[in-house]
Amino acid sequence: MTMMRNAIPASTPKTSEKAINQLSEVGELIRLQRKSLGVTAIATSEAAGDL
Repeated sequence: MTMMRNAIPASTPKTSEKAINQLSEVGELIRLQRKSLGVTAIATSEAAGDL
């Protein structure tokens, strides 16, 4: 029988400041587009299958 136990996951890889800034910009563009269409964050999440 296989022994199962809790394992500590690997640490998060380093993310450059440039990547963080680019991802923030993309997130803001998505948010603005969603708001301009009048779609709530909950509706977006449900459509993506996250809830």
